[in-house]
Amino acid sequence: MPADMYQIPCFDMYYHFLQSLYENGVNGILGDEMGLGKTLQCIAFIAYLIEQGVKGPFLVAAPLSTIPNWVAEFKRFTPEASDSKL
Repeated sequence: MPADMYQIPCFDMYYHFLQSLYENGVNGILGDEMGLGKTLQCIAFIAYLIEQGVKGPFLVAAPLSTIPNWVAEFKRFTPEASDSKL
């Protein structure tokens, strides 16, 4: 399958938004409509931080009912990141 088949609308813009917040030492919130890939965007950003040598811990504020999905998505997309780094 072509790589762009998995393109999420606005993914690059939101990912770079998170990256810019981090690089400028400010905090922010990523919130939008359901189904636009916030989980994957945050996982990608946390993976970026780990690659940059940031050891964490990382705080993910999410409804309790979504935590199993977060863990499953971390294992799927970033198997090298353990639950203890969250």
